[in-house]
Amino acid sequence: MKNLISLFALFFFFLSACSVPPEEPNQQALVETAMAEIEARALLTQAAQQSLPTATNAPEVAPDTPTPLTVVGSDIFALNYLETQDRAGVVIEIARVLVGSKQAAGEYIGGNFNELSEFQDKNTVVEIIFKVTNNTGQVISVYPDQGTVIIGSEQIDLTNYFFYGVGEDVSGDIFPGVTLIGGLYFAVGRSTVDEISEMTVAITGPYNQNFDKLGEDYLFTLDLSNHIFEEIPEELR
Repeated sequence: MKNLISLFALFFFFLSACSVPPEEPNQQALVETAMAEIEARALLTQAAQQSLPTATNAPEVAPDTPTPLTVVGSDIFALNYLETQDRAGVVIEIARVLVGSKQAAGEYIGGNFNELSEFQDKNTVVEIIFKVTNNTGQVISVYPDQGTVIIGSEQIDLTNYFFYGVGEDVSGDIFPGVTLIGGLYFAVGRSTVDEISEMTVAITGPYNQNFDKLGEDYLFTLDLSNHIFEEIPEELR
């Protein structure tokens, strides 16, 4: 919801910025371009937050049988529940990582990454989902979706992908006993799907309401060498 609100706010910003007399050249085109990109972002976010479709070649299983791993293809893979770290009672878990080509990832969620400017010159799409739990007795602040990701020789600032969030808002103030599940999509430019076997995620440690840092920074080194496809668990949808 925060992303959709932000998108509409961005649209009105573009609209007001581009409001000029009729004789000004190319302004109508700028407005139409901004509207098209905002609509594409909104559709992508909506698609990602809905139940994700299973692969078309997934085998049918009996209701009481656990869902098997489904290999979608060499151009996409997904792994669940990769690593958990606790900093002074504030727990962050990398609950899911999906890596795919733009086409495969778009088909899986029912969106089109080629329509989005941040993805147009990139090869690969990554989805990361965090599970954040505040086990302390106080309100804390932590910002996992504003961290830094390293894949191969590429360093990626997640704040550049603010508009592509999925699930709940996991950044900011979190009250005692609360668990939030959410994340975002981001792009990788220098590595193809088959080249990605490891990912580092760096996140600033938690703070209290007096801006005192409660613990060390989170640093995850994730093994992504097992290129299988695990469907997203129901509790992460």
